[in-house]
Amino acid sequence: NGGSVRNSGIEAQINYKKQFGPLYLNASINGAFNKNEVLDIRNTEKMLQGGTGGFGQSGILFAKVGTPMGIFYGVKTAGIFQTQAEVDAYTNTGGKLIQPSAKPGDIRFVDANDDGSITDGDRVQIGAPFPKFTGGLNINAEIYGFDLNLFLYAALGQDIYDATRRYDMNGTNYRADWLNRWTGNGTSNYYPRVTFTDSNLNMKTVSDFFIHDGSFVRLRNLTLGYTLPKNITEIIKINKLRFYISSENLLTFTKYQGFDPEIGGGVFDNGVDQGIYPQARTFMTGINVTF
Repeated sequence: NGGSVRNSGIEAQINYKKQFGPLYLNASINGAFNKNEVLDIRNTEKMLQGGTGGFGQSGILFAKVGTPMGIFYGVKTAGIFQTQAEVDAYTNTGGKLIQPSAKPGDIRFVDANDDGSITDGDRVQIGAPFPKFTGGLNINAEIYGFDLNLFLYAALGQDIYDATRRYDMNGTNYRADWLNRWTGNGTSNYYPRVTFTDSNLNMKTVSDFFIHDGSFVRLRNLTLGYTLPKNITEIIKINKLRFYISSENLLTFTKYQGFDPEIGGGVFDNGVDQGIYPQARTFMTGINVTF
């Protein structure tokens, strides 16, 4: 349909080199704040929508003038109905029962347009898959023949839409956090009851129940090496002999409970976790020989 998007941001980098006696240190840190904004969409609706979540969920990302390109679009939630009395008391300003099919233990959805029912008309922005900040820290150090290289990467402030479970297949496994599901009055105000019928459409309604903090800090690379002293390598007629051990993706610090918080994707699947295969943690060891 065409349109235009404006991208803006701030980037900075700091480098530091210093010799502390036998210790040589070289460190650099960089960071960026980025923002994109839709300026124009050339269609009648002035809006674009797409992307799929779990079974039966569609249109979970959207863009319109003034918003970023591809943000999460769904119904907000307001906890869990604890009793039948709460279900019966949940009405709009005209007194209409908003969720007549709900039972205690079901999700309470926000009737944003106050029409007395939960429909696509109640959808609003519920999150964004874009990090507010990205940055990295790289450290190289050497002392007494030992060398260390460390690279940390951070992406902070982005959301993830968790679409890892097939809710149309009732017999499949749940994650362990579902042990905290609602089982009676006061047991949970976040995880709904588990039911095969799902008359309230807890799992099929695109909502902020599926939105999670995707911020993470990852130790992308860690390498430790040792180079034999010259007086030893000269005896064996070698110019340089270095032993090393290295690891990639050794540690990831995140609150996200899926396989991997680094989702990526295109405009209408960015940040949607449909069971992405996690980046492998690898270990390597080797020898560098220079004659």
